[in-house]
Amino acid sequence: MKQFKNKILLAVGSSLAVLIAITFFTVDQNTWSALTELNLIYLVIVAGAMLLTWVLNGLKLKVLASGVDFKLPLLAAIEIGLVGKFFSNVTPSGIGGQPLKIVALSKADISSGEASAIVVVELIFRLLFFAFSLPLVLINLTATVTNYVSPVILLSSIITFIIILIFIVYFLLYHPRYLVAGWFWLLNTSLACKLLAKDRRYSWKRGVAREVRIFYQTVWLYLKDSKLQLLSGFLLTALMWITQFTVLYFVISSFNIETTLGYVFLLQLLVYTIVLFIPIPGGSGVEAVLASLLGQTLDPSLVGIIVALWRFFTYYTYIIFGGLVSFKVFNLGPELD
Repeated sequence: MKQFKNKILLAVGSSLAVLIAITFFTVDQNTWSALTELNLIYLVIVAGAMLLTWVLNGLKLKVLASGVDFKLPLLAAIEIGLVGKFFSNVTPSGIGGQPLKIVALSKADISSGEASAIVVVELIFRLLFFAFSLPLVLINLTATVTNYVSPVILLSSIITFIIILIFIVYFLLYHPRYLVAGWFWLLNTSLACKLLAKDRRYSWKRGVAREVRIFYQTVWLYLKDSKLQLLSGFLLTALMWITQFTVLYFVISSFNIETTLGYVFLLQLLVYTIVLFIPIPGGSGVEAVLASLLGQTLDPSLVGIIVALWRFFTYYTYIIFGGLVSFKVFNLGPELD
């Protein structure tokens, strides 16, 4: 548990350090003057947008669960969604969110194989949303993007990303036995034989083979009998991200600054894509990326405070509420003492 607390402190601490640095170098008298004229109504709208984002995320999980004939209550789905976001925000590149979401779904009496299928389908939807959206960024923000990275490198990265995504989906759908074979090979290596007893290795082999089979059957259940749930799940994924993208727009508007919603959307598509490749818990450093992008069009004295507010609503609210829900779901409270 001490290691777990250290990860949270590292994630929050590194993010706060970047925010403090950005704010320190951008705040001046103009910043304080703008704060006195802050339109709080927009911040109320921002809070509502984040709440709606959580509800849409929960609805997505509920719909996907119904695709495997499981009735997941909306409140439980929202809590599981917050658990996933919490652990994504305290692990490098968000790698901890999916495994812990599977565990949380299993605690709701969904089999681990079905929970794995739900989470993987959800992950594929997110990747597809960003893969389909990235060309819009390239078309509309070419000049902005090429200030930071070579067009050739960027295009190559996107093509590679799409190819890897297709590769993963293909093997998940048509050749899951290779995953089992790879796991068996790993457990049969000399190192595994030295570290693990024969009975333990046999138990792990059977367990993984069973879960992969359940996962494979569940995914094809979606494709054969739950196409409506798949379509609804993808639409909810898109709507959820679009709703969260409005947060930055309304934060900027709260300072009585005119901007276009489309431009703000495109900036965040770029920023959230970059987060996937930042191997620091919570994607710390994304604040500096957004500040640099906003600094090209906004008053530099307001960039720091705008980024801080955006980060609070889109990151720290997940840390606060997602952390509280995680303690409840996993009964972590007594273990923290």
